[in-house]
Amino acid sequence: SVMGGMVTQLNLEATRPGRFMGENTMYNGDGFNQQKFTTVAMTPGEFQAWVRNAQESGIPVNGATLEAISPTGRSAEI
Repeated sequence: SVMGGMVTQLNLEATRPGRFMGENTMYNGDGFNQQKFTTVAMTPGEFQAWVRNAQESGIPVNGATLEAISPTGRSAEI
């Protein structure tokens, strides 16, 4: 779920390209301690290529997309 008016910030300092594990460190409700993710650090050129590919793919980020990728079948409302 989403808390109205709440502002969050994601911080990552990667010293090299690679895949890194992350986790939610803020208490924000049911299941917060199970929120794990993989972060991919890229070179600036790789990132620009990723952005172009994402823009060209046309996959919308909406409730249906979030439901499809949610491992628990729960999605946040946007």
